[in-house]
Amino acid sequence: MSSGETIAVKVLATNSKQGEKEFQTEVTLLGRLHHRNLVNLVGYCTEKGQHMLIYVYMSKGSLASHLYHSQHKEPLNWDVRVHIALDVARGLEYLHDGAVPPVIHGDIKSSNILLDDLMKARVADFGLSRVEMVNKHAANLRGTIGYLDPEYISTGTFTKKSDVYSFGVLLFELIAARNPQ
Repeated sequence: MSSGETIAVKVLATNSKQGEKEFQTEVTLLGRLHHRNLVNLVGYCTEKGQHMLIYVYMSKGSLASHLYHSQHKEPLNWDVRVHIALDVARGLEYLHDGAVPPVIHGDIKSSNILLDDLMKARVADFGLSRVEMVNKHAANLRGTIGYLDPEYISTGTFTKKSDVYSFGVLLFELIAARNPQ
C-alpha cells in the first residue's frame, strides 16, 4: 500500500462454498471486532461481481502449513506452540467475553490460525461466525469435520462450548501435529 504496509487480498471464487451471506458476516464482524489476536480487516471490495477482503498480511502463513507441510518450514518448538495456543485462547476469550454482543467463531481450526513474522497467532475466517444472541441454531451443519462439537452435531445449536471444543482439537494438533480430519 502507499503507506508501505503489506496486505493480503482474499478473493472469493465464484464457485466458492462461501457465499454472499458469509462474506457479509465476515465484513460486518471484522469491521467492529478489534483485538491483537484477530486478523485485521483493512477493507473490502464488492465491485463488478467480485468479492474481496483485504487484510494485514500474515507473513508466516497458517498454523496448518507449519504443522503439516514442515518440509518447507522449520518445525515449531514447544515454546512457540504454547504461545500460539495462548494467542488463540485470548482471541476466543475476546470473542466470547469481550465482544458486545458475544461472537461464536464456528470454524476454529489450524488453517484458520494465521501467524505473523514474530509467530504471533491471529484467528481468521469469520464467514461462519454468529453473533451469539441472534442465531444460535444452524439450519444445516457448518464447520469442518474433525473440529465439530458432538453436541452441535446432535442438536444443531451453536454455543461458546462449540468453539471451546474446537479449541481443544486445535490443542491436540499443536501437541501431536496430527490432523483430526
